[in-house]
Amino acid sequence: MVNNITTQALFEALAGNRAEALRGADAALKQSQAPTVLLTAADIYARAGDDSKAEPLAQRAVQQRPEDLNVQSLYAPGLRAVLP
Repeated sequence: MVNNITTQALFEALAGNRAEALRGADAALKQSQAPTVLLTAADIYARAGDDSKAEPLAQRAVQQRPEDLNVQSLYAPGLRAVLP
């Protein structure tokens, strides 16, 4: 269920529907605090222009998964590229 929410919210962010994207990210975070959800929500926030929420979520995911090469070398750097 949370994957459906984050997927839809990410599409909304990419389409420029900021309010819907932010609602989706908020809803996803209420359901899960897993590192992948944190990173996806951070990506949504960043693309929707809410950088102040994006960076702390990315940092939490990185701290929760210090040995995860995907998080450390792929997802987090990709997200940071979206942030100003």
